[in-house]
Amino acid sequence: MTEQSGVGTFLSFGYLDALLQFVLSAIATTQIARVGTVPRPWNLAPLWVVTAAALCWAAQQVIVVAAGSDVSLFTPLIAVLGGMVGVVGPVFLGVVAFALASRASGAAAAAREQES
Repeated sequence: MTEQSGVGTFLSFGYLDALLQFVLSAIATTQIARVGTVPRPWNLAPLWVVTAAALCWAAQQVIVVAAGSDVSLFTPLIAVLGGMVGVVGPVFLGVVAFALASRASGAAAAAREQES
């Protein structure tokens, strides 16, 4: 196997991996939105995070292609984009989960108080 075909194989696996992750994430977030256990509009929050990750990935690809041989100049921007989505997305979902949980526990406490 030549070096060029090895690089092409790894690139193909990378794109296939990214596509598979996106498809499975889209399926999972759609199911979360449909279940109805999370109130609207927060049932779409996981879909927002997946969309942001996909847009970030697409922006990274556009930057790499547009930069051509000068791609090393844009490496910090690409790293910041990827890191930002990788950190901000899960933190956002965690904050939404805590907020919804505290809201639900507050409503349950109020209901118990009215019963007594």
